[in-house]
Amino acid sequence: MNPNVLVFEDGVLLKDINTDFVWRGFCSSAHKNGPIMRYIQSILPPRSLFIVPRSDGNVTRNNTYNEGYHHLNWETDIEPYIKYAKDTSRVLLVGVLSLLEYREPDINYVYIPLEDDFFSMGVEHWFPQDQLLPWEQRTDELVWRGGCSGIGEGESLRIRFAKEIYKYNPNTQVRLGRWWSENKGIPEELFGEHMHHMSMTSQKIYFIVDGNVIASNHMWGFATGAVPFLISNAYCWFSEYLKPYVNYIPIAYDLSDLVEKLEWVKNNDEAAKQIAQGALELTRTVFSADFQRQYLREQFSKYIPIKET
Repeated sequence: MNPNVLVFEDGVLLKDINTDFVWRGFCSSAHKNGPIMRYIQSILPPRSLFIVPRSDGNVTRNNTYNEGYHHLNWETDIEPYIKYAKDTSRVLLVGVLSLLEYREPDINYVYIPLEDDFFSMGVEHWFPQDQLLPWEQRTDELVWRGGCSGIGEGESLRIRFAKEIYKYNPNTQVRLGRWWSENKGIPEELFGEHMHHMSMTSQKIYFIVDGNVIASNHMWGFATGAVPFLISNAYCWFSEYLKPYVNYIPIAYDLSDLVEKLEWVKNNDEAAKQIAQGALELTRTVFSADFQRQYLREQFSKYIPIKET
């Protein structure tokens, strides 16, 4: 069996992977021996087979992205464990960072919290709310940077997003980074210089835009004190706690309502402020260390009684 899949049988490591991380992005990383995986291992009961494919999402059959980029193949990397679980009468659980709309109907997916440090201390520890810029001092400037990752090559979501903002106003600070930009025919005016992530936290709007699957700021973007503009069709561990116009503003994946909602924030300052406050409340509660642990206990117990910790 391939070392692309981290495997725990009855809570004991059965197979290791050939890298240190099961996924790794900026503020979105899970080490194979980190606090997330250690906690999961501590609650896994007998008769369980828990696997975590080394991937940033979309662990499904016939997934060309995982096959090409992560060298993760369903038939050779996942299917043997499905058979092994059946042969040994174990409950198979598949840990994933995120998925798009499609899910394999015969698989028990468990969405895993995104980041080891956030899992250990909670997001607010790293983005203290008393140190955020007050709403009244924030600017209307539009600022974003992101690599050119994503499905669709030259017409991926991020490239379309940068084009749409440029068409709306060519003088914003919404620009692409050059990572993954090769051979995609992206106009030069859509690129910008690298920007520190905290430079994007003093405005009234904060953009969270899917890359290959979810963005690495998919979680901490809610902790900036801005209104999160979420452009995503992926599902992750906290998706069920998102409430449109309460703790974020959803943007259509085809970007057809992007300009309308940009204008809405400018023209509805107090309502926008309340959404930003809702995002901070989500950060304080759902993104706390205790809540994330309780979430994992509840998810695993849906399929099999877990160990008490």
